[in-house]
Amino acid sequence: MRKRWGVTLVELIIVIGILAVMVSVMAGILNPIALVNKARDVQRKKDLGRIKIAFEDYYNDKGCYPDQTLVAELMAKSVCKNYNFVDFPWLKPWPCDPSGTPYQILVGYDDKCPKWYKVLTSLENKTDKDIVLGLGETTVFGVANTEVNYGISSGNITTNQDMAKNDPHCVSLGNCYYYPASNMCNKIDRGCAGNNCYLGECSLQCKVSCCGIGCN
Repeated sequence: MRKRWGVTLVELIIVIGILAVMVSVMAGILNPIALVNKARDVQRKKDLGRIKIAFEDYYNDKGCYPDQTLVAELMAKSVCKNYNFVDFPWLKPWPCDPSGTPYQILVGYDDKCPKWYKVLTSLENKTDKDIVLGLGETTVFGVANTEVNYGISSGNITTNQDMAKNDPHCVSLGNCYYYPASNMCNKIDRGCAGNNCYLGECSLQCKVSCCGIGCN
């Protein structure tokens, strides 16, 4: 009698599982857009890391972080084409986003001397574990909430605006401020919900989603 050859259910399940894994791997390999996006995100993180080192070196030399005038120059689109930018020798050439646009930079003042900074960008791989929502400021300051999801900052603040409540600089005065359409910073004693709420004082680093009565 001839021996019959067959496939058991367990063997069939194993084969299907192996094929599913192979299909998933091939889908990742054959998706050039995803691979390019991840590569660009790696460059963004590397650039911001270098900027952080440069800003700290600048602070060690000057006692302040770069002021608004210098920041405006660093954020000018022309700097992305000028690899011999001479006004900032702490980092040359000055890096720009792989898209060809400048990185977003915010600085905060204390007695006319910038004492903190944030450098923000947007990662293209939306599943990246380093993405943090709520990094952007209001459009009053030129950075929209929807434009950024990753950033670095000086050690005395956090890039996540919702964590401002834990910053002693923000809670020391115990006051709540609101930025109305007139762009004037007003103290309030009631709840404030939206994009223009500040805890402690009206400073970028103290921006929160809600403050005042009824807010935690």
